[in-house]
Amino acid sequence: MTPGDTVPDFAILRPDGSAVRLSEFCTSDALLLVFLRHLA
Repeated sequence: MTPGDTVPDFAILRPDGSAVRLSEFCTSDALLLVFLRHLA
Protein backbone atom coordinates (compact mmCIF):
# COMPACT_ATOMS: atom_id res chain seq x y z
CA MET A 1 0.00 0.00 0.00
CA THR A 2 1.32 3.42 -0.90
CA PRO A 3 0.07 6.91 -0.01
CA GLY A 4 -2.86 7.83 -2.21
CA ASP A 5 -4.15 4.27 -2.64
CA THR A 6 -7.87 3.88 -2.08
CA VAL A 7 -9.18 1.55 0.59
CA PRO A 8 -12.10 -0.77 -0.15
CA ASP A 9 -15.33 0.15 1.60
CA PHE A 10 -15.96 -2.61 4.12
CA ALA A 11 -18.22 -3.08 7.13
CA ILE A 12 -16.90 -3.16 10.67
CA LEU A 13 -18.71 -4.13 13.86
CA ARG A 14 -19.35 -1.66 16.65
CA PRO A 15 -19.11 -2.77 20.29
CA ASP A 16 -22.91 -3.12 20.41
CA GLY A 17 -22.80 -5.59 17.48
CA SER A 18 -24.26 -3.33 14.80
CA ALA A 19 -22.43 -3.05 11.48
CA VAL A 20 -21.22 0.24 10.03
CA ARG A 21 -19.55 0.92 6.68
CA LEU A 22 -16.09 2.50 6.67
CA SER A 23 -17.31 5.24 4.32
CA GLU A 24 -19.72 6.50 7.00
CA PHE A 25 -16.72 7.68 9.06
CA CYS A 26 -15.16 9.64 6.19
CA THR A 27 -16.53 13.14 6.58
CA SER A 28 -13.17 14.82 5.90
CA ASP A 29 -10.13 14.13 3.73
CA ALA A 30 -8.37 11.80 6.19
CA LEU A 31 -9.27 8.90 8.45
CA LEU A 32 -6.96 7.24 10.96
CA LEU A 33 -7.68 3.63 11.86
CA VAL A 34 -5.92 1.99 14.79
CA PHE A 35 -6.02 -1.77 15.20
CA LEU A 36 -5.06 -3.10 18.63
CA ARG A 37 -4.44 -6.74 19.36
CA HIS A 38 -4.00 -8.06 22.85
CA LEU A 39 -1.25 -10.65 23.06
CA ALA A 40 -1.44 -12.49 26.35
